Amino acid sequence: MQEELALEEISRQAEDLERKHKELSELPKKVERERRERDNTLPPMNDIQERERQKRMEDEFVSRGEWRNLRKAHNGSLALLFLLCASTCALIAWGLTLMKG
Repeated sequence: MQEELALEEISRQAEDLERKHKELSELPKKVERERRERDNTLPPMNDIQERERQKRMEDEFVSRGEWRNLRKAHNGSLALLFLLCASTCALIAWGLTLMKG
């Protein structure tokens, strides 16, 4: 009876040793895999100041839509200025022809 208990205890210890052996034999593979993953992962950008500077520059510039709207407004103003100058010239020419009589 005690021999059977001793045998069972020895078999349990053997199973525990086998399990620990498997865990420890897989450990170098696991460490290597983690090291490769760490090496393959891109590190975070160290130049946070560069990112902030770039963001400030982008904030200073207007977006494409704003630029397009601004250009349309300027083109419309330029067309109105041209029409105003042309009509002023036409009025001056008309006034001169009336004076010559």
